[in-house]
Amino acid sequence: MPLRHRLSRYLLALPGSIAFCLRYLPLRQAVRLPILIARPFSRTHMGGSVRIEGPVRPGMIKIGFGWASLFDWRRERGVWVAPGEVVFEGPAEIFHGARLSIEGRLVLGANVNLSSDCRINCMREISIGADTKISWSTLVMDSDLHAIDGRDPHAPVSIGEHVLIGANAIVLKGVRVPDGVIVAAGSCLTRSTAIAARELVAGNPARVVRGGVSWER
Repeated sequence: MPLRHRLSRYLLALPGSIAFCLRYLPLRQAVRLPILIARPFSRTHMGGSVRIEGPVRPGMIKIGFGWASLFDWRRERGVWVAPGEVVFEGPAEIFHGARLSIEGRLVLGANVNLSSDCRINCMREISIGADTKISWSTLVMDSDLHAIDGRDPHAPVSIGEHVLIGANAIVLKGVRVPDGVIVAAGSCLTRSTAIAARELVAGNPARVVRGGVSWER
């Protein structure tokens, strides 16, 4: 995206960002404008709450600005549907075209990065640890949305710190992903997927490929 377009997007986002911060944050935080939200981000059902833990600084949380090169930043549209609770534990970046539906409690650790077309469907609780990156066209959900055989359709999802989740991966209800794990592109994690820290998992359903892996941003 050309520099002039990036600058114009920030300027155009100021009125909506001010309104967003005043709607969700205490005045002492809102006046510092810690959350910037781009205009193409659709905001509906804003009856929930947003909390920032720790030090607050201007523009520390960006929603709808970054983008993956495979997506059309002029036409793609992000979605924020949040009658539930969102907790930011530090700086975070939610890319252009990401879609978040939060009826439960979503916790994002410091320096979490959600790429374009990342979809988060939180009905009960989803936590994503610090320094975790979730790639484009991924899906994380803590509910089947329908009760099957009378069973509870919801179960919390826990994603640890410094986890890398590849493009088109799916993380389903009840999954626990330990620290340092790499989830290969196109994988599907179910609650029966047993993973230890710093393992590489791949496949549908996902299985452990090898241990002792590491990754860098």
